[in-house]
Amino acid sequence: MSLPGIPLGVYTLKVVGTRPLEMLVGVVILLTVGTFLFLKPGARNLAKGWGWVAGLTAGFLGGSIGAAGPPVVIYTALQPWAKHKIKSTMVGFFFMIGLGIIVIHLFSGIITPTIWRYWGICLVPLGLGVILGIRLYSRSDVTVYQRVVMFLLAVLGILLLLKG
Repeated sequence: MSLPGIPLGVYTLKVVGTRPLEMLVGVVILLTVGTFLFLKPGARNLAKGWGWVAGLTAGFLGGSIGAAGPPVVIYTALQPWAKHKIKSTMVGFFFMIGLGIIVIHLFSGIITPTIWRYWGICLVPLGLGVILGIRLYSRSDVTVYQRVVMFLLAVLGILLLLKG
């Protein structure tokens, strides 16, 4: 369900620009993290429609500001799933949406030589992050895993607000 949201996000990016979108997403992320920290919503079996909402929102955010993760991370964090199911769901999702975003960004002219250069620069830190994530994943239970996810979401929300 994410793929239809990508072109809508690309269009919105071209019309609105990144700053208002980044600030909006930063606020929503911080409100969500605050809800998890202070209200501590328990895991629940969410209705199927929430998966569609998370997917479409992720496509929109991925197409507009390249941040497809938060809706899916929040959706999976609310599920009563084991951490291996959360991980496998997110790996499959991010692989597929990443391909979709790249293809649509290529055809829309958003990807420039500068973007390719930045992508190349980020490969080594990305690889190191993957290795670190694999090592930490095997040493944490689902509660620790969810706390780390919420911490990283909070950092992302703050960075988006500061950048916007």
